[in-house]
Amino acid sequence: MGIEDFETVNLFKYLFKQYDIKIYLVGGAVRDMLLNIQPMDFDFAAEVSEDDHKIISTEISKKLECKMDYNDYYHTAKFFYNNKDIDFVMCRKESYDSIASKPIIKPASIFDDLKRRDFTLNAMAIPLFDDFTIIDPLNGRGDIKQRKIKILHKNSFKDDPTRIFRGIKYASRFDFEFEEFTEKLIEDAVYKGYINYIKPERIKLELELLFNEDGIINFIFYLNKYKIIDSIIDEELNINNKFNLDEFKTTSCNNKFCALFFDNNEKVLKKLAESFSLGEDFIKEDGKIKCIQKELLKDDESIYYYFLKNNSQSLVSVLKLLFYNDRRVKIFLQWKDKLIVDKNKIKNIEPSQRREALAKEKLALLKKKIGGGI
Repeated sequence: MGIEDFETVNLFKYLFKQYDIKIYLVGGAVRDMLLNIQPMDFDFAAEVSEDDHKIISTEISKKLECKMDYNDYYHTAKFFYNNKDIDFVMCRKESYDSIASKPIIKPASIFDDLKRRDFTLNAMAIPLFDDFTIIDPLNGRGDIKQRKIKILHKNSFKDDPTRIFRGIKYASRFDFEFEEFTEKLIEDAVYKGYINYIKPERIKLELELLFNEDGIINFIFYLNKYKIIDSIIDEELNINNKFNLDEFKTTSCNNKFCALFFDNNEKVLKKLAESFSLGEDFIKEDGKIKCIQKELLKDDESIYYYFLKNNSQSLVSVLKLLFYNDRRVKIFLQWKDKLIVDKNKIKNIEPSQRREALAKEKLALLKKKIGGGI
């Protein structure tokens, strides 16, 4: 997979060629090419002044006739072109005054820019004005070959604790392992509470991004291993790792939080809800899940009656997501829409009692359908 195989790279190479600047393809796209993975996005960095970066960004946006978001502090431009987000940044140095503080920004060379990034596998660049030889001052290629996630310097997680979540994302996505010193730095950062310097809404966003990764089971493993959320809420946390992966991918973020954390006591659930602004619905939904758990301990007839009486999209979603392997759940899901009751049998029943009566009639039909083996 070569750099010139990508239309986006060729387009921006052509656009940047009109300016007397050194421009590079950086970060994730370079990494993904080395892993023979189709890049998810394209990031470009240029050795330019702050003023020139904004001027060039504005001109390119006009030439492409596309929307652009510009950050005047970091000197980054995001183009929304052809259904893609394309980043164009000024090569920069960063320095930090305190834990998780906003960095002090200065224009810099590509080498300085690569050294301020998160992990070696993301600290590579390809010059678009030269022979496309990969610039790799921190041995990112070597770490990729060894399937290692390696931090760039000892203060990296102190400067930006969100790098812990990004490291877990890459380890989970690529099935890599953390290099030994990097792992020790993660453990030290969690122990010292650096994550608590991050705003709760940012932590929630990082978790939601991880929820959408294919390597969700690996992600749960690392959350458990390093006790990351435990350190945030100052409680021992149980994280559920038994769920239907296909259903998990398509359910809402709030439902994902419920699926992962329902197996905790009310005190822990309240702290989770407060820490991540999950609201009262989070606690209520977790209560419903626990109720279903208790029902599944009863005899088969009681379970089917409960399902038929409380049949709703919400119930079905929970069953498909969390209890899909249970025999009774499979039978209920198979037959729930095929049990047609004669309305004449319940038309004379009091409205307040019709729900129960309907469930009993459907239960009788279900017994017949499955041979009475309840």
